Amino acid sequence: MAEQTSDGSREDLSFLPNGSSWDEVCCEADQCSRSQCQYFNSCFFHQARRRAARADILVVNHALLLADLSLRHQTDNYSAMAVLPPFSRLVIDEAHHLEEVATRYFSTQVTRFCLRSHSQPAAPSPQTTTGPVAAPDCTTQ
Repeated sequence: MAEQTSDGSREDLSFLPNGSSWDEVCCEADQCSRSQCQYFNSCFFHQARRRAARADILVVNHALLLADLSLRHQTDNYSAMAVLPPFSRLVIDEAHHLEEVATRYFSTQVTRFCLRSHSQPAAPSPQTTTGPVAAPDCTTQ
């Protein structure tokens, strides 16, 4: 597949690969060994990241921007590479969905069921006679 695309994107291919084939060649952060990989220098994903790190201007959509900001917030890292290279200025064009997407990235939702389950005392576990059963974490992000 790599010989048939100039940028590594599925959209650049002249055919649509099946899911299992694409899973074998796509770059996922939790599967990538980065510089330890024999294909690191020719990897489309890492080539794009290196180009982005050298760029003076990056154009990204709001979903990618907010994924970057969310990761920076979680790791308290505002100066090193996260999803995007570090930046000091930002121009948001046509960001009419920005508030909605930002709310999804940076908020927590608690359901009515969760509130009810946490407002009632927990019953002791049938296996033990001491201590309550731990209540589930009902928050979603």
